[in-house]
Amino acid sequence: MIRKLVTSVKINNTRGCIRCCVGRNQFNGFIYLAGMLTNEIFLMQYYDPLRKFMHLKTVSISIPTEPSIFEMIFSPENQYAIVCIGVSKR
Repeated sequence: MIRKLVTSVKINNTRGCIRCCVGRNQFNGFIYLAGMLTNEIFLMQYYDPLRKFMHLKTVSISIPTEPSIFEMIFSPENQYAIVCIGVSKR
């Protein structure tokens, strides 16, 4: 099997992940991975010299149901991504 053709790679500390998203911050060029577990949200940043995602932050949270939206938002004022969870029109 050729490694180039592998479409997914196991990332440490993501077992039990319910939702995830990956994005590149257009202001600083870094790649981020956000994930949702049953009781917490985590944020990781891709570290090119080691060629892997490094853990940045974990926030404990209680979400009763799986949210319809789970996305990252980037702004020039913030170094890291902002994670947007379950926005509704109400």
